[in-house]
Amino acid sequence: MKPVVLFDIDSTLLNSAKIHTFTARHLIRKFNKADLHALGYLLFGRPRGFLDSPAVEKSFLAPEYYRKSLFEDVLPVLKKLKRKAILGVFSQGPGRLQRAKLRLSGVERYFEREFTFVFPPRKVGKARQVIAGLPKTKIYFVDDRPNIAETLANHRVQVFLIRRKPLSVTQNGRVAVIRSLKEILAFLP
Repeated sequence: MKPVVLFDIDSTLLNSAKIHTFTARHLIRKFNKADLHALGYLLFGRPRGFLDSPAVEKSFLAPEYYRKSLFEDVLPVLKKLKRKAILGVFSQGPGRLQRAKLRLSGVERYFEREFTFVFPPRKVGKARQVIAGLPKTKIYFVDDRPNIAETLANHRVQVFLIRRKPLSVTQNGRVAVIRSLKEILAFLP
């Protein structure tokens, strides 16, 4: 069986700062408001959780913002990896919103549905459960958060901590620090 490569979404595949900037500008132009939670309250009568509404995707989440917010190495690397590995997602956040990010950015087609795992924030404890349920093959995981990377680092999972900006990170041998997704290609057969 091919190896499995799991990716986080925010700050790994998508530049979150860019998306926030594009979305804020769009909201100001369209609604004269930049605060999503305040806007959700005004439009839907509730300040939180409104991002789970399918109507939000049509109103706020314009695909061009997500395509423009992909890091430049994402598409070339996904195309190459798709031939060598089974690609999936392991991400935290509102499920509908995280899946919409994949669809709107145009990368959804690279990922296998049965290898796409989205959890509510602070539920990373489920990680070991998910990993245990994966096929007995080599597993690679890419994330931008050191705490998540540390949680998943074990004998079955090769973890890559992506640091696109020069930030100091303590290397411990179990987690490989990379600056670009292109570096992963050298690890796969």
